[in-house]
Amino acid sequence: MRTLLAISLAVSCSLPVAAQQPARDRAAPPPVQGTASIAGRVTVMDSKPVAPVRRAKVTLMSGALPQPRIIDTDIEGRYQFSQLPPGSYRVTVEKPGYVSLPFGATRSTDRPGPIEVKEAAVRADVALPRGAAIEGRLMTEDGEPVQNAIVSAIRFSYGPAGRRPVVVRQSRTDDLGRYRVHSLPAGEYYVDAAADPIQAVTELSVPGARPPRIARTYLPGTPRVHEARRVILTTGQDLQGADFPLTSVPVAQVTGQVLNSLGAPAAVRGIRLQEVGAPPGDVRGMLQGNRFTFPIVPPGDYWLMATVPGGSGADPEFASMRITIAGQDVTGVTATTAKGAVLDGLVECEGDCALPPGLRLAALETEFELPGGGLPAPGAETPIGAGGRFTVNGLFGRRVLRLAGLPAAWALKSVSLDGADISDAAVDFRAGSAPRPLRVVITSKTASVSGTVTNARGRPGVNSTVVVFPDDERQWGATSRSVRIASAGADGRFDVQGLLPGKYLAAAVDSLEEGAWNDPDELRRLRGSATSVSLAASESQTVSLRVRSAS
Repeated sequence: MRTLLAISLAVSCSLPVAAQQPARDRAAPPPVQGTASIAGRVTVMDSKPVAPVRRAKVTLMSGALPQPRIIDTDIEGRYQFSQLPPGSYRVTVEKPGYVSLPFGATRSTDRPGPIEVKEAAVRADVALPRGAAIEGRLMTEDGEPVQNAIVSAIRFSYGPAGRRPVVVRQSRTDDLGRYRVHSLPAGEYYVDAAADPIQAVTELSVPGARPPRIARTYLPGTPRVHEARRVILTTGQDLQGADFPLTSVPVAQVTGQVLNSLGAPAAVRGIRLQEVGAPPGDVRGMLQGNRFTFPIVPPGDYWLMATVPGGSGADPEFASMRITIAGQDVTGVTATTAKGAVLDGLVECEGDCALPPGLRLAALETEFELPGGGLPAPGAETPIGAGGRFTVNGLFGRRVLRLAGLPAAWALKSVSLDGADISDAAVDFRAGSAPRPLRVVITSKTASVSGTVTNARGRPGVNSTVVVFPDDERQWGATSRSVRIASAGADGRFDVQGLLPGKYLAAAVDSLEEGAWNDPDELRRLRGSATSVSLAASESQTVSLRVRSAS
């Protein structure tokens, strides 16, 4: 029996007979109650007169609650959560046609703190900005409407694997090829369109019959992302006429098998075909035993990856290989899995100080994303044990090692593997004959930069984002140990901690997309308005910054 694959494949297994018996009724835990309340009104931002947002969904989340509470606003836009125990709460409001915001935010990029509730009533009004929209029509190269295509408004993020598109919102074309992507925050976007990968697979009817398929295409009608046209939207703007043609490309079929490290057919738990430099999910496939078929693969360079269980409690095994597709079928592919590397690690504190609690080693993938298939992700986060000792099992692929859970004023000073410095380098991990020694050094002897942010009118730059980054471009990127951000408070003050000694630049912007500080191109734009700062160990400096527009 063939199983349709999404991003990864999970193989179901038979449950023991006892596990298949009906579960006994269990008494529900008593509801958590208190005497406090959070109430407010949801209105349209900048509306005159003030207009309520009716039937908006309001979500209340807190560790003090067993599960989130959700209610709708009334005809006056009002809501109320009662009988709340003390704790930290977050209120988020959403409704189609508006930009979803948490309480305390005025823009989608704001990161407000929680609401601290004790035993009194707390007021939490939220003003939602109207969402912007992009609409247009998609046609084939012959001028025919493209139906049921997925159209996305995207932005780009910069992570360990490089620059990747991130979908903000999506829509589908109708029978006339028309689309409308709505409820978008103001900002910069790119528009792309592609066929539904799942629908493309399920519509296959004749083996070997694979007519050309529409390729992922960017506005104004190019398959190359660097040629895509940037769209800048203001709050509530309705951009019409974003029509563009979609290109067609020959597609190929990729078939093969997965063998384990012993050369036997593998019990595949996850398999993926991911284009190099792109996120997973565009190519779907089918699996029968250990044999796989990806029936519709556009031209390009791909990573083929597989994950299989190790058996008898052993660590999982993995395979990765490059495949180039040029419109011709690729058959007889054999992916052979291997065990991952084992690291014997030690975290040390500079100056023989006590280690902070809750530290975890993170092994960040930089080339591809291994399919999990329900198995534990290798090296995702490994807790650091007593005395700083830890062991990482089954580490596979090219990765950068970082330490999660460090206090704000601490920093990762160095990472060495087999005695060699890999603090800022990616390492390709494969199985070895013995565990490899890893040494991680952290320090609390860090510098800080604090000060104030003002806008063009000389007023505090409330909620602006401050980015402190090295003057040396070689230290930029998603895995940098030296790029830090902070939000300016209501008085415009900010404090950036945990900086290693060196030369830095500090810049303030009115808004910044999540993760944009990892993008070298964004830092180059900030460089022109940045203030230079030189820091020694344990030094604190104060600077005054003028906020600039992110666009």
